[in-house]
Amino acid sequence: SIFFPSSPPQNYIFSSAFFYILSLALTIGYADGLPRSLTENGGRVLIQGQFCSMVGRMCMDQLFVDVTGLPSVHSGDIATLIGRDGSLELRVEELAQQCGTIPNELLSRLGTRLSQIIC
Repeated sequence: SIFFPSSPPQNYIFSSAFFYILSLALTIGYADGLPRSLTENGGRVLIQGQFCSMVGRMCMDQLFVDVTGLPSVHSGDIATLIGRDGSLELRVEELAQQCGTIPNELLSRLGTRLSQIIC
C-alpha cells in the first residue's frame, strides 16, 4: 500500500538527489525479501498502469518511488512489484536480472507479510 509522509524526509534516503521530486513511501522493504540492490539497479513499480522508478535507498520496511508523473496518486493505490497493471507488466525475470540473481531465488525470499493478488 501507499503511505504519504506528512513532511518531506530529512534523512539519508535522498542523499543522492539534487533536485526535488514528488515521492511516496511503499510499505515494503528488504525485511520482506526484496534485495536492497534493486533500488540502485533501476528498480521500478507499477502504479495506476504507469512505471515509477524506485529512488533513494531501500529501508527495512519501506522504499520510495518517484510519482512526479502521477498527479492523481493517493493513499491506498496499489503498487505492483511483480505482475501486470493495465497493459504494462513487471516480470520476475526482470527484477532477478537487475539484482544479479535468478527468479526462483527472488521468489523464495519474499516473505509472508506481503499481500498477493492472483488473477
